[in-house]
Amino acid sequence: MESEIKKKEFSSPLGNFSLHLKFWIQGEGDFTIGKGDIKLLSELKRTQNLTQATKSLNYSYKYGWDKLRKISKKTGKKVVITKKGGAGGGGMVELTEWGKYLLHLYEIISKDVDNFLIHESEKMKEFSKKKIFE
Repeated sequence: MESEIKKKEFSSPLGNFSLHLKFWIQGEGDFTIGKGDIKLLSELKRTQNLTQATKSLNYSYKYGWDKLRKISKKTGKKVVITKKGGAGGGGMVELTEWGKYLLHLYEIISKDVDNFLIHESEKMKEFSKKKIFE
């Protein structure tokens, strides 16, 4: 996944432009899940270790646990389960089905957003070719 806001660049008679989008999923109440949350879930899926996941994202261990607790508290469902004795003797962290669902949902929407940016940028490129500025 990208580490910055999604964007698509194009040129126009007035110079270069880029289209940017930032999105998040909002649930009931004040629950939101965004790119930072998803990056953590994705790294946990890959590493199954919170220390490694937070280190690779330049998050503190506490910040990572706080994010996971927040998601679980606000949705009423655990996003991870912990087990003793992962690689190197530390604990192992696995995504629950709920955590996998949130990750998958975000990835699907992210692909749709990418396709939208490509489509809209192409429309803007075509529009910018018109001689309306003369």
